[in-house]
Amino acid sequence: MHDYEHRTPASGPVMVRPGQRYRLLGYVEYEDLEVGPGGAIALEVRDSRGRDFFHASTPAWSGSSGWRKFWLDFAPTAGTGEVVVLLTRRRTAAPTQGKLRLDGLAVYSLTP
Repeated sequence: MHDYEHRTPASGPVMVRPGQRYRLLGYVEYEDLEVGPGGAIALEVRDSRGRDFFHASTPAWSGSSGWRKFWLDFAPTAGTGEVVVLLTRRRTAAPTQGKLRLDGLAVYSLTP
């Protein structure tokens, strides 16, 4: 888990069942994204009730990239009935610059 100073909801609560496998799927585009030394921008999946249960995170994004598909598999732990997707910025003294766009975010079950 990372030490993040800023989290912004990228989704509302999503109902899940502990022990099942899920996939967060979407598209990302970023342009001249600079976070500074030690910083990072990523999406996280966390328990929605404010408990600090961390389930998964995308790799950090920086630089420039045209639209590309990404996915993130996760399995909620016992006691988690809802998760949220958060856009996060890892702690750094440098300001964040550039643009980041997300589209088509969806969470679906991989367990039949």
